[in-house]
Amino acid sequence: MRRQPDLNKNPVFGYLVRNNTLYHSFGGDPYWVQYYADGILRQDLLRYRPVLSRASAATPNTYVFTPGGLLTVFSTASYWIRFTAQNGWQLLPPYNVPLNDPWYPRVRFNLRPVAREWAQQPFSPTSPYMLASWVPGKVLAANLMEFERQPAYFDGNNFPDILVYDKDWNLKYALDGSDPTARIDKGYLFPWMRSQFVGMDEAHARVQVQVTLAPSDQPFAFYNYVEKDVVLRTLDINPFTRPEMKDKIIEFYYADRTDDIPPR
Repeated sequence: MRRQPDLNKNPVFGYLVRNNTLYHSFGGDPYWVQYYADGILRQDLLRYRPVLSRASAATPNTYVFTPGGLLTVFSTASYWIRFTAQNGWQLLPPYNVPLNDPWYPRVRFNLRPVAREWAQQPFSPTSPYMLASWVPGKVLAANLMEFERQPAYFDGNNFPDILVYDKDWNLKYALDGSDPTARIDKGYLFPWMRSQFVGMDEAHARVQVQVTLAPSDQPFAFYNYVEKDVVLRTLDINPFTRPEMKDKIIEFYYADRTDDIPPR
């Protein structure tokens, strides 16, 4: 393997290759991985994968986080846990969406107890993934895009569906991310192009494509992502879709007893 290059092809250091796995402590920036396979120099997008991933059952490479707020690991060996963000009950702004889409507030909650509303959300295909539409993104390179809701779901075959508009809002590409071997009909509303994806880093919702992108392009994606908060889908606070919300103050209450106090 060659030195790990960044997007500008500058080599960087600070990694270890063992058993066909690249171990590193990079901060999340995009990098290319250059390596030889069958005598050919190849280049792939670095795919970030944590040492321990969340799953429904604990294994040497996974952990379980129960609705009761318990963290379960595979063995009694020593583990070091580092919290990277302040948690606790917080009211968060809605995700970025087109102005004529609903704006749903988000609620972040303590580890214990986990908010019971979180488990009642429409997860897809499995918890903790949810489907998102019109997720805005940005162009990182001529063939690389990154989207806001992270991590994304990726099974190795199905990529996000992506619409790319130029700076004047003219549609440039409609990229069909479904498995090329599957027979999926997306209709004729957009001129979908298939087999245009090269790779994906699901941890940062980054997608490498074969089409050429301009820095001023405006991409939007449709995909499943990890939802860590409670999305209040019963409350749309967008004054465009709900004019009665204009110039209103919305108060939220935390109910610490069995009965609920609805937001008003």
